[in-house]
Amino acid sequence: MTKSELKLYNGKNGAKAYIAYKSKVYDVTDSPLWQNGEHEGVHSAGIDLTPMLQNAPHSVEVFDDFMVVGTLEEEPPLKESVSDEDYKKHLRTWYKKYHPHPMIAHFPIVLHLFASVFDLVFFANPKEAYAIVIFYTFFVATVFGLIAMLPGLLSWWINYGLSKSKPFVIKIIVSILTLLLGVIGIIIYMENPNVVYETSAPSVIYHFIILVTGVNVIILGYYGGKITWGDSSEGEEVKEKESQKIKEIKQEGVLGKLTLAKKYEASFISEISKAPVSLNLNKEIQSSKKRTKSVAILIGGAAGTGIDTLEKILSDTLKKSGYYIFSSKEYMSRVRGGSNTTLIRVSDAPLEAPCWEVDLFIAIDELSLNHAKHRCTENTLILVDESFADPKKSLCSIAMNKTAKKLGNARYSNTFAAGVIFGLFGIELKPLIENVAQHFKDDSINEEAVKLGFEASKSIDNSKLPSFVDADKERLAKLHLMDGTTASGFGFLAGGCNFVASYPMSPSTGVLNFMASMSKEFTIALEQSEDEIASLHMVLGAWYAGARALTTTSGGGFALMGEALSLSGMSEMPAVIYLAQRPGPATGMPTRSEQGDLNMALHSGHGPFPRVILAPGSLQECIDYGYLAFELADRYQSPVIYLSDEYLAEAMGMIDDVDFSAYEQRRYICHIDDEYERYVDTQSGVSPRGVPAFGDGLVCAEGHEHDERSQITEDYNKRVQMADKRARKEEALIAEAIEPEYIGGGDIAIVGWGSTRGAIKEAIAMLDEPSLTQVHFRWIHPLNPEHLEVLKKYKHIIMVENNADGAFSNQLKMHGVKIDMMILQYNGFSFFADQLREMISKEIKELL
Repeated sequence: MTKSELKLYNGKNGAKAYIAYKSKVYDVTDSPLWQNGEHEGVHSAGIDLTPMLQNAPHSVEVFDDFMVVGTLEEEPPLKESVSDEDYKKHLRTWYKKYHPHPMIAHFPIVLHLFASVFDLVFFANPKEAYAIVIFYTFFVATVFGLIAMLPGLLSWWINYGLSKSKPFVIKIIVSILTLLLGVIGIIIYMENPNVVYETSAPSVIYHFIILVTGVNVIILGYYGGKITWGDSSEGEEVKEKESQKIKEIKQEGVLGKLTLAKKYEASFISEISKAPVSLNLNKEIQSSKKRTKSVAILIGGAAGTGIDTLEKILSDTLKKSGYYIFSSKEYMSRVRGGSNTTLIRVSDAPLEAPCWEVDLFIAIDELSLNHAKHRCTENTLILVDESFADPKKSLCSIAMNKTAKKLGNARYSNTFAAGVIFGLFGIELKPLIENVAQHFKDDSINEEAVKLGFEASKSIDNSKLPSFVDADKERLAKLHLMDGTTASGFGFLAGGCNFVASYPMSPSTGVLNFMASMSKEFTIALEQSEDEIASLHMVLGAWYAGARALTTTSGGGFALMGEALSLSGMSEMPAVIYLAQRPGPATGMPTRSEQGDLNMALHSGHGPFPRVILAPGSLQECIDYGYLAFELADRYQSPVIYLSDEYLAEAMGMIDDVDFSAYEQRRYICHIDDEYERYVDTQSGVSPRGVPAFGDGLVCAEGHEHDERSQITEDYNKRVQMADKRARKEEALIAEAIEPEYIGGGDIAIVGWGSTRGAIKEAIAMLDEPSLTQVHFRWIHPLNPEHLEVLKKYKHIIMVENNADGAFSNQLKMHGVKIDMMILQYNGFSFFADQLREMISKEIKELL
């Protein structure tokens, strides 16, 4: 592989990330230290790092973790001559890398100034020591001046094209003059050191040179600054070039585009009086099976060992082989080390939740064995590497790491483990080899590792394992493997999102990254803001200008958005906030899951104003309610908070084809005239919303209390009128609220919201208790009292929440709903279906 070929593997736009070191080419694609082909903002993939790492603090051993995919070869000789511009480009690169330190240029300036000032001191007190110091300082300044001139002239050529503008001309003339004067001064002193004490012509010339060079370097510094920071009085040559650029821009029609941008154009304009959109569009995947058969596989290892890649390969291959897949992960908040696990559930029907107990556990290292041992039962087959196998325990040892090292890299243990899994369950190996070959296109050794793992499985006693599930390739071919982050992103796209401003914060960053990737396919402006305060203000500004804008954050970031949230309420400016929850308070547990931010979503921001809170619980709901978030924000000119969490964002499941054309597109903006009033009082409380340049009217948005024209007011009657107007919007929102989902016909309601949906559904199915009904809320606020009247009819209500405070239970109680039992979990995990089954069983025994 040549250097030009290596450049293609820069980790950008889905490309693999390769680096070269000492003639070897390494694959760093899956390393968390090389995200998007960048390493800590210092190194980039696609280049030879050998010269940069010669004096690096770390040793060569760091490369042992990466797979060698080839060797670096010399470029073939060029057949065509390099153009002058290309030659300059190479010189610029070389100059940036090897140019002298700026102090080389600063030394002559400082030393010449020192010699000049000291020469004035010498006139007042002519000591011999002063004379010697002045000369040697002057001598060194002259020598360094010559050294500084050479790269300066090179820079003048390659960076400034031998510009004849005033600063360059003056600098060159003064530099040469200073050098010549320095040589003359040195010669005069060397011929007669006592010349400094005389009043002869050479003496006068010597002292004149010492003083004048001091003035010269001041001139050089002044014009050097003008070149660096810009010259307000540029020469005619520069002005002529800029003028030519403007002419070229005009010829390209860019100014015409800017002129057109002054006119706002809108599609899908709708009236607020139109009936609300319908979400009965895409149904959840339904199963005809009453009882689901599944196999749970758990893989444990340290961060950076590639178990995330192994999860993707296994999930994708098993799905293509005709099996339903559900996977989730739990990982520590660190880039390397620690102990992480990935759970893959394989079934013959759709699953939407993880399980605690597993059938097969593969421990890549000893720490993961201790970390996950509580999830193993006497029926769990535990596979460990032979290096830490304990013969006293019921562990099955395999030579994972030894085989991987023989193949050339410790990371081959992952593909080796994949082969073992397929062998243990008797799954056809060909799809796995094909998938591995596709994933590791430039490393066929992974395919060999898979085959060795498959062969190694034949010597393992798999009698503990349950029989594998039946495949349904025809049905699975129509389904898609997706995580909640991606589903939410597709929902936002369906809602017309075309602007995103966010500050990265786990676990919300996935949506930010997804929308960034979609900006290549859709018209989406995306900004990584300096903080969460700025991001929500940017979103409000984008809605004001006519965009449909989104910000993504987690609890700590949302806490900073309180003031901007209130601004949204007072200015009646729409906003959509994706709030992915994690355990708090403060930093809490950044990579774990919890439904702990509901109270903050309900009460954040000062003063009363309408808001909507949505909390999807499945992949389909992520899409539906992502779309609905933008519809509601635009329709009611209010903030909409879309609650997710780490578990829902990162868990991966199956979803059917989605008909995105079924999502009706509407834009609730109006054409405005000179008489337009932004906050005109209406019966619904929703004023016609205009945007700048969509008509001749003036569009004002105000954070103070205001009148209809958006003028600040302190009139108490007007204050009451405007507050009542805003409050009336909530009445319409309550009427539009979506009722909860009811599954089952029993008189005991198991009530949950958001991401608990799948675990509750499977737990009830496992209990097979006809007295149970699942009630799932996805519209969290504002609640419709009519919906709650239905809930009140149940004989008993058991709440299931993934938090410590029972926030939603308290909301229901405030509406008069009697809660009999609460099942709360706040250990950083989402609910596991098998554990929740036991919790519900325990509670209903006390009720029945």
